[in-house]
Amino acid sequence: MKKLITILCLLLTPVILAEEKKEEQKITSEQLFVDALLLTENLAKILETAKDKESSKQAALKINAMVPRAQVISQKAKKFGMNNLSKEERKTLTEKYRDRMMKATGKIIQLTNSLKGNKPVASAMMAIKQAMQ
Repeated sequence: MKKLITILCLLLTPVILAEEKKEEQKITSEQLFVDALLLTENLAKILETAKDKESSKQAALKINAMVPRAQVISQKAKKFGMNNLSKEERKTLTEKYRDRMMKATGKIIQLTNSLKGNKPVASAMMAIKQAMQ
């Protein structure tokens, strides 16, 4: 009986560990997705404040301050294979956060178009873009 229990434990341990890792991956994937979404939402809020020369400089400083966080998110996403999520996992996350994503990215697109020629903001946006690659 002890041998049977030992054999079962040895056989089931990799399965249990694999399931735990899968759950951990799911949580991590969603958290990374949310972190990137929060970064995007904050970026949109900052861009809204760029109204004149002085506020544009302040916005650029705030955006540049976000670069290290963007780099961390990007590195974690690469480490955990966010680009390798299954279609179902990607669909689940996208559906869950679709409205917030669309609102934030739409706002960023609109604001960056209206801020063309704004050198401080454009430079900071390039830094964020590079950090997220």
